[in-house]
Amino acid sequence: MQIKTLEVLIFLFGTNAAYDPGGPYQPRDCGFSGLRQVSGKGKRNPITGIPVFPLDGGEMSSGKLVRFFGLTMILGLSTQTVSGLPGDSADSRRDVDPSPVAPSESLLGPGSSPMEWTSTARGSKLLDDKAMIDACVGAAMERVGTPGVAVAVVVDGELFYQQGYGVKKRGLSDPVTPQTVFRIGSVTKMMTAAAVMQQVEAGRVSLSDPVTRVIPEFEIAPPWQADQITIHHLLTHSSGFPDRFFFIDGDTGDDALSEWVENLGTVALHAAPGAFWNYCNPNFMIAGLVVERAGAKPYRRYMKEDIWGPAGMALTTMDPAEVMSWGDWTWGHYTDPGSGFEFKYQPDDYDNGAAAPAGYAFSTSGDLVQWANLLMEGGQGVISPESAASMQAHHVSLDYRPDQFYGLGVFSETFNGVELKQHGGNIPGWGTALLWVPERRFAVAVLANTFESLPDAAYCITDAILALEDQSVDDSTDPSTWAPFAGHFDIVDVVGRLWTAKVTWSGTGLDLNLIPVWNPGGAIETPLSQVFSHTFVADLDGDDVPETDFTFIGNGGTPDPVIWFRNRQMVGLVAIPPREGGERSGQ
Repeated sequence: MQIKTLEVLIFLFGTNAAYDPGGPYQPRDCGFSGLRQVSGKGKRNPITGIPVFPLDGGEMSSGKLVRFFGLTMILGLSTQTVSGLPGDSADSRRDVDPSPVAPSESLLGPGSSPMEWTSTARGSKLLDDKAMIDACVGAAMERVGTPGVAVAVVVDGELFYQQGYGVKKRGLSDPVTPQTVFRIGSVTKMMTAAAVMQQVEAGRVSLSDPVTRVIPEFEIAPPWQADQITIHHLLTHSSGFPDRFFFIDGDTGDDALSEWVENLGTVALHAAPGAFWNYCNPNFMIAGLVVERAGAKPYRRYMKEDIWGPAGMALTTMDPAEVMSWGDWTWGHYTDPGSGFEFKYQPDDYDNGAAAPAGYAFSTSGDLVQWANLLMEGGQGVISPESAASMQAHHVSLDYRPDQFYGLGVFSETFNGVELKQHGGNIPGWGTALLWVPERRFAVAVLANTFESLPDAAYCITDAILALEDQSVDDSTDPSTWAPFAGHFDIVDVVGRLWTAKVTWSGTGLDLNLIPVWNPGGAIETPLSQVFSHTFVADLDGDDVPETDFTFIGNGGTPDPVIWFRNRQMVGLVAIPPREGGERSGQ
C-alpha cells in the first residue's frame, strides 16, 4: 500500500486562551492521533479553523512511513545553514511577547495516530558510526529547519556518543553543547509514571485503586463516575478522559494541581474507563496529583528529590529559574503556520504547575539516555525491577498496528525485528525523541529547539548503529473486507461539541459524511483512505491531502463489530438503530 509521506499534525481546540493537542499519531507511528499531512505550513485545522503544526515526534513509531532521509540519501549532505526569519533580533530577550499566540497555537506533546516509516540502507560502513549519527542529525535538521539539536547515544549500556549541533538561538552563534538544556515535553510522562510506581512499591496505592481513593474530591460529569477511573487507566491513557487542557501558561504554586482537579466536575468521559486507548494529557496531570498526595510532598519537589536525584539526572528539573541560572540552555522556536513568523521562547517565558506532570520538564540528551538505561537495567534502585518491567510492558493496544502497545508512560513497537520502546515530546519551542531497544542495550535521545521534533533522526541512528534489516510489513487489507465499518456514529469532540458521522460502503471503498450538529450546513463529505488495517485518513480541508485519522474499534482488539470511531480529537459511538442527531445511543 503506497502512502504519501505524512507529517504529524497537531491541532488545537479552544479560544485565544486555550490549546488542546490532537496529534501525531504523536509516535512516528505512536503518539499523536489526529491530523497528519504532507506540509503543515500555513495549514489550519479543518474542523476548528485553528492553525495546525507539522510534527514528526511525540509518541514516535515505525510503520511504513517513508523515511524522509534514509541513510543512503544523507551520506553526502553537508552541515546545514539556517538564516533568521523576519523578526529575528540578536539583542532582544524575545522577538515578541509570546503570550498572545502560545496558548491558542501550542501543544503538550504528541498523541495518537501513527506515521509510516520505511527503511533504506542499513549499517553502511562508508562512514564510521559517529559520522553516520552526524549525517542522520544533519539531514533531519535541514528538513525541519531546526537551528539546534543535542544527541546522546548509548551502546551496550554505555554512553557511546554525545554531541551538540547548530545554535541555541536562530541568528546567533552560541553553539548547542552536549550539556545544553531543552524542554522535553511529553517524555516527562514516563517519569511521572515511575513516581507513581514508587508509591505502589511503598504500598500507599495500587494501580487498581480508583483515583478517588487518593483524590476524594475528583469528580466528572455523567454518565460515568469518577470512582470508575483507576490509576492504571490514567497511566495507560485508557480512562476515556478527553484530551482537554487549555492553558499553556498558568499557576505555578504548589497547589496548582489540586486547584485544577477541583474544576473537572463538568467534564464528561468520551467512553467508559478501559474501553480503549486514546492519548490524553490530563491523565498524567491527575497522575501527578496522585504522586503528590501519596508521596506527601509537592509534585515538582517530589520529582527532583525522589526521581531525578536518585537517578543521577542533575540537569533535569521542572524549574525554569534553575535552568536560567545554569546558563547552558537553548531558546525554543515556533513558527506560526499562517504568517510564517517565528516566535522564540526562553525557558522562563511560560510555565504551568498543573500541566507539569504531562510535559513540562527540562533535561539534556545525556540525562535522557541515562533514564532509558535505568529502565533497561531494572530501575537501578530508583524503581524496582518489577516496576521497570511493568512500565515497559504491553498494557493496552493502540489499535493501529498489532505490534503497537502502550505501557505505563511508554510506547512499544516492533521495529525491523527488535522490540523498541519510545516516547516523544512536543511543546511550544522544543521537540524531543527518546527511544531504546532493551535487548540490544541501546538508546538514543534527540532534543531539538523547534516545536517539530526529529524522530526520523532517532530512527535513522537506530538503523545505522544496530544495522537492522528491513522487516516492514504491508498493513493494507482487501477493500472488500471494509463493508462492516459502515454505520452511523454519534460523536463528541474534546470541547464537548456534538457531531454525527455516516460511513458508507460504496462497493469499492468507504466514504465519510461528517456533520457538526450545531451547524448542519457545515457538513464534510470525503473518501476514507486506509493507512492501517482499521485506521483510515480523511481530507477534511479539501486540499486533496488526507490529514485526519479515524480508527474503527470494537471489543477484544478487533473492529468486528464496530463500536467506536475514534481519534484524539473526537470519539464516536455507533448509533443503534442508525439515526440522525448528536445524542449518544447505546450508553
